[in-house]
Amino acid sequence: MFRQEFDADYIERLTAGDPAIEEHFTAYFGGLLRVKLRRRGWSGHDVEDMCQETFLRVLQTLRKKGVEHPERIGAYVSSVCNNVMLELCRTHARHPGADPLESEPADTTINMEGALIDSERKRFVHGILKDMPELEARILRMVYVDDIDREVICKQMNIRRDYLRVIVHRALARFRKLAGGTSTAASA
Repeated sequence: MFRQEFDADYIERLTAGDPAIEEHFTAYFGGLLRVKLRRRGWSGHDVEDMCQETFLRVLQTLRKKGVEHPERIGAYVSSVCNNVMLELCRTHARHPGADPLESEPADTTINMEGALIDSERKRFVHGILKDMPELEARILRMVYVDDIDREVICKQMNIRRDYLRVIVHRALARFRKLAGGTSTAASA
């Protein structure tokens, strides 16, 4: 849909907040950043945080100052990501045991009603998945139940990323149809 060449028009539309351009920009660079960060050993949660922080900083800078050389936007995004990564390294070094999830006390209350609803929802979802074509059901399980990264799914299934998007779209449409279009199925 969009060229991979980042020219002045592209950057101008990105700076103006064009939703299609923003989506393309974050999808294109998001994949590259995730690969870069995972190769350096970062976990999924940290990777997503660093990607979001990188995009936030890049877009803020573009909207405040602009950019002199639009064709160099890739190098700029990469350098901002490097800075974000170094900041996180420093934070981990200063506070090695500090995990933001550990600061919350564990909820020791038992919610039997919630557990029952979750159990029913799982049975409902698994019943629908059994009625779907094997490939679509497998892809939906990998994406939504097992929470496997889409790049990993593409490699395991030997399919291209854009075709995975088509399969997921069709599978979700079939899932909703089989579920009767209920909101429970859409949230699964």
